[in-house]
Amino acid sequence: MVKTILRKLLNLILYPFRIIIKLLISLLKRLKFSIAFKISTTYLILYIIIIMTVALTTSVGYLIFELQKFEDTTAAMDSEKILSSFPGFNNIDVKEESYNSFEIFDSNLNTYFTTGRLGRYADSIIVIAEKIIYDNEYVHSESFTKNGALYYMNISYPMEDMLRDAWRISFMVLISGAIGLMFFAPIVSSTSYKLIVPIKNMTEITKTITVNNINTRLDVKGTEDELKELSETFNEMMDRIEGGYKTQQQFVSDASHELRTPIAVIKGYVNMLDRWGKDDKAVLEESIEAIKNETENMQDLIEKLLFIARSDRSTL
Repeated sequence: MVKTILRKLLNLILYPFRIIIKLLISLLKRLKFSIAFKISTTYLILYIIIIMTVALTTSVGYLIFELQKFEDTTAAMDSEKILSSFPGFNNIDVKEESYNSFEIFDSNLNTYFTTGRLGRYADSIIVIAEKIIYDNEYVHSESFTKNGALYYMNISYPMEDMLRDAWRISFMVLISGAIGLMFFAPIVSSTSYKLIVPIKNMTEITKTITVNNINTRLDVKGTEDELKELSETFNEMMDRIEGGYKTQQQFVSDASHELRTPIAVIKGYVNMLDRWGKDDKAVLEESIEAIKNETENMQDLIEKLLFIARSDRSTL
């Protein structure tokens, strides 16, 4: 029962920390910080949470151990002594005992005998936890049978010394964690920066890539990790872009060459018309026919170029 009480008490204490962690993670996602800062902050928060959790679990573990030992020794002896003096309890002087008070209740949970002020049978986790938190008392509860009748008993023990020792343990753990944080923080900061150095290098290299140095590639040497895979994927993409760019350049060059011939022919016949076409009908007819033919050739060439362009875009 002691373990159940303290376990639920621990979950209740840790609940606010879980909420704080969720809020901090949400805040880091919303605010614009560098990756290194986010990594460092996340690890430092986790470190602090771990230290606080260790402090709590250590102190709670200490309380569980001490209360369990207390139940098996002191509480068992006091319970036996109280039951041996039932029903008058004449030979018991509470001032000389290790406990603060004890109460006896009948089967209907009505007070049969009391030396304290609790006034109700405390066997629920909530009531016992309240006594620990607010009164610094631990309530031992048990039932017994006398003369065929069922009775219940509470024995209240002071917990000041035990709680003081638990707080001291927590404080020592927190101090140790704070000292460790002084060494851990710069290590985390340095490690986080080293983690993003490859990303910064990739960013700087990609900023320098232009038409004039389209063959620039990211360095894929180093450890086998996700960044190397990303670099290889980026290089493969740049290979495809460079190939497409060179194909486009060749396409423009070939198209310009093919269009140069008919344009030169048309220009020549236009000059002929300008000189002799007005007076020479034969020259006029020849020039018009040649211009028509070259225009048709240009139109045919343009249709072929459009066909190739559509094919490259996979829209044919």
